[in-house]
Amino acid sequence: MAEAERAFDQVASVTAKHLGRTPVSYGLLVDDLHVYRAIVARRPIGLEHPQSRAARALRDVAGLILDDARGEVARD
Repeated sequence: MAEAERAFDQVASVTAKHLGRTPVSYGLLVDDLHVYRAIVARRPIGLEHPQSRAARALRDVAGLILDDARGEVARD
């Protein structure tokens, strides 16, 4: 998790410097065997294993991004 945080911080720093905006972190997707199986099958996780935790988490993040893009930011 520390490596993921460092990577995001680096991306955020470069983005802020060059674009004047900082990306929003929507969390961390931890290992899910279904992700690796989808990669081997060369299919998106949402199609290969739609009920997996990873697919559900990515759907949630997609919804958050869409809400943010629409200006409907309502976070806890």
